[in-house]
Amino acid sequence: MGTTIEVFVDGGPTSGHIIERVRETACPRCHIVVYDTSKDENRELAGSKVQDYGIRTFPAVAVGGEVVDVELLLQEKSPSAVRQIHQWAAGLVRKKAK
Repeated sequence: MGTTIEVFVDGGPTSGHIIERVRETACPRCHIVVYDTSKDENRELAGSKVQDYGIRTFPAVAVGGEVVDVELLLQEKSPSAVRQIHQWAAGLVRKKAK
């Protein structure tokens, strides 16, 4: 299996766009998991992960357990799927607060 990409949305106006953008960008082997906190069945698990990752705003995306800059995802014009995802995971992740 490829890299796990977790998408955190809150049902807001950009939720659908960010989910589609992640799917367009992800490699064929990537495993995409969407947590929609506006749905009751996702709240508990999503809330736990949001807390673990230190997510403060939605939408948010984690690649391989590291939160990435959603603005880069939204602004990128023509990403190369595998290379772009792995660049985010390798070097364009936000630093976790210690």
